[in-house]
Amino acid sequence: YKYKTMKLTKKLSFIGLLMVLFFFSCNDEATEDVQDAFIRRIEGIETQYQIQLNDTLRITPKVQFTEGDTTTVSYEWSINNEIVSREPNLKVPCKKLGSFYGYLKVSTNSNAEIKEFQLLVSSSYDRGLLLLTEHNGTSMLTYKRLDALEVPATRDVFAINNPKLSLGATPLSLCWTGEGITNPNNISDFSNGLEVIVSSSNPTKVFVLDANTLKVKTEVSYKGEGTFHPNYIFVPYGGQNMLWDKGGEVVCFVGNGREYIMTLNREFSLGRIKHQLPTGVQLADMACSLITNPTDMLKVYFDKTSKHLMYVSGISELKIGTTTCNIQPMLLTACGGQYADENADLRYEPREVLLIGSTNTSTTLYRFSPASKRSEETLIAKTNVTGHILPTSAVGVNPIKPFVYYSDEKGNIYSYNYESNNFSTEPYISLGHHYRAKQLIFNPYNPNELYVAAEDISIKNGLVSSLFIYDVNPKDKGKLIRKDEHIGGKTIRLIYKGNGRENRENTRL
Repeated sequence: YKYKTMKLTKKLSFIGLLMVLFFFSCNDEATEDVQDAFIRRIEGIETQYQIQLNDTLRITPKVQFTEGDTTTVSYEWSINNEIVSREPNLKVPCKKLGSFYGYLKVSTNSNAEIKEFQLLVSSSYDRGLLLLTEHNGTSMLTYKRLDALEVPATRDVFAINNPKLSLGATPLSLCWTGEGITNPNNISDFSNGLEVIVSSSNPTKVFVLDANTLKVKTEVSYKGEGTFHPNYIFVPYGGQNMLWDKGGEVVCFVGNGREYIMTLNREFSLGRIKHQLPTGVQLADMACSLITNPTDMLKVYFDKTSKHLMYVSGISELKIGTTTCNIQPMLLTACGGQYADENADLRYEPREVLLIGSTNTSTTLYRFSPASKRSEETLIAKTNVTGHILPTSAVGVNPIKPFVYYSDEKGNIYSYNYESNNFSTEPYISLGHHYRAKQLIFNPYNPNELYVAAEDISIKNGLVSSLFIYDVNPKDKGKLIRKDEHIGGKTIRLIYKGNGRENRENTRL
């Protein structure tokens, strides 16, 4: 019995050993049969993505594998030479403006596939119109996109982007520092410059806004002499060349008859001695800037005391005009511009000055070639425009073509060629009898589009302002491109706010 038991035990042990060996053998065969999956293709990724600054880029790719083990799959998302995620799906906020190269790399032990794409991050406020209005005792800022005309204008963008701050009750002025760009192609970083500056009173407030987000970068604290009246703001040509002050990037304010010069570090200066205005000058709340030759840039003011224009040169002494203009000034603006060649970055160069003003009985248009380093001011034309351009007219001047656009009291806008001196009896544009144009402006790099801020007189209070965009390339009638109604209160100032690349995106051709 003992012998049989031992024999049975040996048989069972042998059978058990065979089963173990068979198990491991089968397990090895199973292991050898399960291969890593092979990546066939990556789908669901576009060649280009366009997204707004601070929005989130989301991409859900479709990766096709052969049958096999996918536990070893790895993912690598890269944007601008930086790995931003290792997850299968991408979800990343876009915090920087620009055009960036990106890719998704999917890897297994068997192979790897890469899918490339381009990411374009732009600002909602990249290129458009800013309208400053007074609405129910407050200052309101409205923005209209020009890169996406179908998007309605956005009211109160200052409050939206700066909920803890407020403007003064009375809006005063508005400017975009890109107005004074002298060497556009020398700007390499558009993310920290080309600001928007807005001023108001009651109380006096001046804010510097990031042009891409319209968020406040700083509030300007005036530390100059006397009281501060930021009634009109402009940026003259030459700041980028540092002609006006060693700090560069000069912003000029005009108010209460005087000039205030603010440098890049937010300090105020009287400017260099040769740039300082004479004692007793009372400046009108208006100004313009010219490029009279490749090196000299001018600031142009109107002195209400002497009734003369004043030309402040960036490289030489100040000159006072020789023509007495006995008017109350309505408009002082540059005209007669041209586009430079590639050596000067295809920049816009305005060469002449247009001054329009009125008395109790008449309206006069003056056209000047400015005083330069070696010559006096030249009066090109003095035209009686009484009965056509009214003291209440909104007036705009084409940046390169010899056309003045002016409004009447019936909702019409007329076109006047100041070189031929011919007035038309037929309106060039009809806004509608219940509208009154308040401001007419251009983007200096696009002479074919006129931007009109108008008020609806059928509404007594509230959102009375509307914006119109017209194609003024046709000779007989302007063509309406877009209208955004009731987007602001009483019109104070309308400006074009660009992106600094206007010279490259020029639509003049």
